[in-house]
Amino acid sequence: MLQIFQLPASHGIERILLFLLLAVCILCAILVILLCQQKSPPLLRGRRNVFDCIKDTESCQNTSCSHVCLTETCVQAAATLLKNMDPIVSPCEDFYQFACGKWAQHHELPSDRSYYDTFSLMKDELKAKLRETVRRASCEEDSNATISAKNLYVSCMNESEYS
Repeated sequence: MLQIFQLPASHGIERILLFLLLAVCILCAILVILLCQQKSPPLLRGRRNVFDCIKDTESCQNTSCSHVCLTETCVQAAATLLKNMDPIVSPCEDFYQFACGKWAQHHELPSDRSYYDTFSLMKDELKAKLRETVRRASCEEDSNATISAKNLYVSCMNESEYS
């Protein structure tokens, strides 16, 4: 005799759980899409130029604007960028001139170099800070690496032993 094996019919609870799982997955997908769209839009969207946007941030000083950084470092960086920009030039015509047009007015080319750019300036500032750091006397807050660097610097600069 031929017996046919039949799978048991799905129970009602299994169908309900499957439906709930599917509904939760769909809700999660919708939430992910909504959260991606909620990200803050670019600062310049809908603006005529960057200076309009900067004027708008002045109102943030009296209110809480979580999307604008107003720390000392951010303000100094923004001031440096603005100082080097040439707002007369259209960024669509010549973006480099717009972004860096006044840089040469504020930075003189050193006589010992054939070029001088922002990276050269940052390199010079970093060298000066490092030199100042290793020249300072060691203190308890210094890490072992800093103390070793200071000792190496002192030993290399101790010219009185060699004369």
